[in-house]
Amino acid sequence: MKKFLSLLLSIGLVIGMVPMNVMAQNGPCQDEYPPAYIEFFDGENGTYIYSTFSQDQIGKIEGVSYDKASNTLTLDNVKRDEKLITNVMGDDFKILLKGDNSLKSIIVWGDGYGGNLTITGDGKLTLNSEKTENTAITIQAEYTEGKVKIEKNVQMEMYAKEGYPIIEIVGANNSDKDKAVVIDGKVTQNYEVEQHITEVTNNVYVVAKDSTARCYFTKFEKTANIMVDAANLMIILNSQAVTICLK
Repeated sequence: MKKFLSLLLSIGLVIGMVPMNVMAQNGPCQDEYPPAYIEFFDGENGTYIYSTFSQDQIGKIEGVSYDKASNTLTLDNVKRDEKLITNVMGDDFKILLKGDNSLKSIIVWGDGYGGNLTITGDGKLTLNSEKTENTAITIQAEYTEGKVKIEKNVQMEMYAKEGYPIIEIVGANNSDKDKAVVIDGKVTQNYEVEQHITEVTNNVYVVAKDSTARCYFTKFEKTANIMVDAANLMIILNSQAVTICLK
C-alpha cells in the first residue's frame, strides 16, 4: 500500500498540514497515524517487513531483516524487482548492505516526522538498472530534513530515466545542498548536486474511510506557504528540491 494523502472532511474544512519546522525524530513513529512502515512493493502487491499500523500483515523476505533498536534494515544478497518504500521511519533510519543487492528503487516519506536515509555496510546495491522508474532514490521529505548519506565502503550503481535525476529530494526544510546529499561511497559516474525551487501539486480527495484504511485526519490552517484551492480540492505549495544529476 502506498503513501496516502491527507483528506478533506468537507469543502469548508481543510486537513493534513505538514509542520513547517520539525525537530529531529529518531526511530520509527509509534503512532497509528501516520503509520511507520517498511514495504517491498511490486506495483500490485506489497510485503511489510515492519509496520505500526495494526491492520498490516508482517511478512518475511529471505535476506531481509529489520532491527528496531538500531533502526536498521539489513539487505543480505537481496535481488528483487520491487520498490523499497518507507514511511516516517525517523531521521536515523539506515540500510545496511551485505553482499550484492538490487531493487527497482527506494522511496522514503518523511510526513512531518522524519525520514532521512543512510546507506551503510560493505556490500553493493544496484537501483533501477532497467530504468523502469524515473529515479533511483526519491525522498519525499514533506518538510523534514530529507538527508541522504552513502557511507564510505558502500558500492552504489544507480540509474534514472533520461532527463530525470539519480537522487531527488522534494519538500525538504534543509536548504544546505552540501548537507542534503553526502556521498562517500563508490559511485558509477561523476555527479553534481543541483538545488531549485519547484511547485508541487498534490490532489486531495474527499473520501471518508474507516479505521482499517491507511489514512488519517488532522486539522490545519492556511499559511503564506500553502495555498488551498477548495473548489478544485487541491493543495498547491512551493517546495525545495535537491537533485543528483550525472555530469
